Amino acid sequence: MLKRIVEEHKKNGKNFKIPWDDSEGVKKMLKNIERLIRQGVRPAFILDGCIKSPELFKALIQKNNHTWEIIDCLVGTCRFTFEDAMRLFSVYSEIFLEVGTEQMVQRLNIFFECGIPSGDEIAELIDNHPEILYDGDTKRMHETAQNLVHFFTQNERQKLLVKTPHVLLKIFEELEEKYEYIFFHMAMEAGELLVSKKWFERDLEEIMMRHQFLEKTGRYKMPDPKRPQLKKDNPLLDQILDTDEENFATSVAGVTLEEWNIYKLLDDKLKSFEGKEKPFERIKPSARKAYQRRKKEMQEKEDFVFDGSSDIEKVK
Repeated sequence: MLKRIVEEHKKNGKNFKIPWDDSEGVKKMLKNIERLIRQGVRPAFILDGCIKSPELFKALIQKNNHTWEIIDCLVGTCRFTFEDAMRLFSVYSEIFLEVGTEQMVQRLNIFFECGIPSGDEIAELIDNHPEILYDGDTKRMHETAQNLVHFFTQNERQKLLVKTPHVLLKIFEELEEKYEYIFFHMAMEAGELLVSKKWFERDLEEIMMRHQFLEKTGRYKMPDPKRPQLKKDNPLLDQILDTDEENFATSVAGVTLEEWNIYKLLDDKLKSFEGKEKPFERIKPSARKAYQRRKKEMQEKEDFVFDGSSDIEKVK
């Protein structure tokens, strides 16, 4: 098998020097391959994987213990099959080896602490977002996971992490700003953020621009507990934030893409003139009702004008 793999790579211009005269050295190189076969992995699968991925082959024969620890972690902790673990490792072998098993386990423990069990759920989570095993800072990921409970219930946080685990790779202060805008200025509840996969990936300015444009086109009205129909008529958060530019303009806002692009240009120019330090008014959670009351009063006042006398008449 080893000779076959080396010969195939040589045909493709990749030379692996094997100490054929050193039987002990060759046995050492074959250690991981023998381990995989003992675990029930078919030799044909190993052969095919090592021929298709020189990185996998190199890691298996040169980084014996480190490579095996990572594959064993993916199988034992994440409940991958050995075949699936090899597939994932073949793509990310260099970065996985650089990060190391200890840090990967620390990252996985963050999700376990948040109530996500090992098994199919964690395996699918990692398969869809392998970056959580190597990207970002582990300590910051843990802090973000802990801080999310200020916004979400334990159950909501668990659902959020299952659906979009890479939220932990974001800076919490930026998440906080986006959450506050959606919660206070769009009057959406925490559970409504779970339907969107992009709320934490979009820039705050982009979230604000889309929301404010929908208000101007009459497609979004501030929800009022006394008028639940307003909320029902509003688009969902994923419709606002998860769609591309054309679908947002035509399907959500009801305008042409050109009109939306013109609005964005004008909005950028207006903001450059305003020169505000903060993009929107920050509100403490305890002051939400007072803020909504104040905003409602302001909207009601805008509905009245002076008619030239001492009386105030509502504009019909």
